[in-house]
Amino acid sequence: MAGSALWRGVERAVNQGLKGSRDALDRARSKARELGERGALRLDLLQLERQRGRLLEELGALIHDRLGVQGQATVSRGTPGVKELLMQIDDVARRCAAKRAALEQLAAQSAAIQEARGEPAQGPTGQSMTKDEKNDAERLTDASDRV
Repeated sequence: MAGSALWRGVERAVNQGLKGSRDALDRARSKARELGERGALRLDLLQLERQRGRLLEELGALIHDRLGVQGQATVSRGTPGVKELLMQIDDVARRCAAKRAALEQLAAQSAAIQEARGEPAQGPTGQSMTKDEKNDAERLTDASDRV
């Protein structure tokens, strides 16, 4: 009888250890998936911002060429090339806004999951942020950076 009780205790301890390991593995998978999605979104957003910068430079060069080199008095949306560049810039700005919204949604989902687990949320995605991530978050949410 004593051996049977001892065996049940060992079995219970092993089962609890396995359950804890499965839970930890599930959390690790979830976090890895979230970090992958967040990284991909951030990369897409940074590429879009670079593209926006290049388009703005191209617009500036076009305006400089028309006003400074060609001696035109004014430049408007009707000036050849300007309307197309402005449309491209607006398109990139819309795509940036969509990526930012997706990042915010991912952060909200992560925070909700951590709250449900009773874990404290520390950053916008519910985890400690590195210095670079904090800088990125500040830059990406800075209203002056948005078009």
